[in-house]
Amino acid sequence: MKTTTKKHNNNTMQFRPDKVDCTYIKEHSMVNLHSYYFTSGNVKFFNSKIKRVLFVHKEDKSNSNIFSKYGYNPYNIDDLFTILIEEVQAGFNTEEKEYKIVLLSDRVYQYRYNGQVARYKDYKTARNILDRLENGLKLNLDSLRYFH
Repeated sequence: MKTTTKKHNNNTMQFRPDKVDCTYIKEHSMVNLHSYYFTSGNVKFFNSKIKRVLFVHKEDKSNSNIFSKYGYNPYNIDDLFTILIEEVQAGFNTEEKEYKIVLLSDRVYQYRYNGQVARYKDYKTARNILDRLENGLKLNLDSLRYFH
């Protein structure tokens, strides 16, 4: 029986961000990407919280810790994609939460399915999608086509 091993072309790292990481992400999106997505008004209005972060370092086969390589604030690295799970309020006058997947690259993109922004009712489903994205992005960057 012959087994094959898939060669990983991109280094990935997933983690749960703390308050400092969330601040760095929001500042990076506003200052470097010139985006209003994470402004304090939008964050308060939509009750937005960053729940999970996935780093994808393209063309890096080292499988090293990205924080060890670039320091505590690696969000400005050009070869590094940042993908987030964001918790938002489902609608007005409701306490229901929804989860979206967001890509920070040269600007802020949202994960779409059949042309619509994908919204998940529970964190577990969003996390499973993020895990699948991570597995695909380790091999190649084709999965990024779902972000618009």
